[in-house]
Amino acid sequence: MMVKALQVEGVELDGQTVEVLFEPPHAVSMTEKYASAKMAREAGESLETIQRNILGYSPEQVAQDKQRRSEEQMAQALLLAAQTAGTPTQGEQEAAPEPVGAP
Repeated sequence: MMVKALQVEGVELDGQTVEVLFEPPHAVSMTEKYASAKMAREAGESLETIQRNILGYSPEQVAQDKQRRSEEQMAQALLLAAQTAGTPTQGEQEAAPEPVGAP
């Protein structure tokens, strides 16, 4: 039935299956969802499982968030490596005064 409804709306599935997810019948606030997510994380649930089952993220949203977290971790690692190596960061280079006699 859901497949037919999607076809009426112009969505072609090309043999893909449709997964329908429902929230509990009563309203659940974001505060309650995040409190549940925190408890699930503390209990050892994986972040992806929490995002999917508690926060209601789509598979695409979970993948996008995972990619962004990887990019943020890489940027932090590069910044830390630059700081520990004594290499000035871009902001430090911009703020550094020019040497006397520089053209």
